[in-house]
Amino acid sequence: MHDGDSAIAAAVAIALPWAHQRRCLWHQLQSLIRDARERYPGQEERQREVIQRGKAYLEASSREARRTTSPLGRAIKEYRRRTRSMDGFGSLKGAGNFLRAWLVKCLP
Repeated sequence: MHDGDSAIAAAVAIALPWAHQRRCLWHQLQSLIRDARERYPGQEERQREVIQRGKAYLEASSREARRTTSPLGRAIKEYRRRTRSMDGFGSLKGAGNFLRAWLVKCLP
């Protein structure tokens, strides 16, 4: 689970191709709100309706999903702060180096 950052998603996909990835619920909700406001400008009632329906769907679909406060989850947030200014890794080698350092730090 991550915040949708393309660099982290690409690094995980390269190093752990079998892993299932998904965005966290908070980031999905923020995207839903932003998209509803962009799609229906000046239509506050319609925005609220779309947001409420989307929120209900996301919450229902996430009930079965596991949530984590694991060391790995915390490490994602820590490394995300440090790499926020990067616009992707630019190469497979860079993505692999990042993921190796990340896993070494957060796995026992």
